[in-house]
Amino acid sequence: MHPQLNDSYYGPAIPQAGGQSRSRQHRGGSGCGCLFSILWKLLVALVVLFGLIVLIFYLIVQPRPFKFYVAKAELTQFDYVNNTLHYNMVLNFTAHNPNKKLSINYDKVEAQALYEGSSA
Repeated sequence: MHPQLNDSYYGPAIPQAGGQSRSRQHRGGSGCGCLFSILWKLLVALVVLFGLIVLIFYLIVQPRPFKFYVAKAELTQFDYVNNTLHYNMVLNFTAHNPNKKLSINYDKVEAQALYEGSSA
């Protein structure tokens, strides 16, 4: 027990009876601030999680760009008639994938050549 104090007491504050602090008694508002805080924390957590997933994917896969080379090109037909050019071109190209953990499958390849804004 505390001895009876006859003079001013400058020690630590004596807690209020009931166990509630002042910050909880004067809360005020409808709780929008608390909801905003929770949503903000959730958004930050999702952004950090997404960043970690991208970083882990990059470190595991280490993607590198695919490389395409034209090995051979032939013109089998080349006619210029009535201001119209008709040609058949055969291209042999090589595609190189330096990635060991990524692959590309080609079912069909189509190409279109345009010259000075003309359309096919």
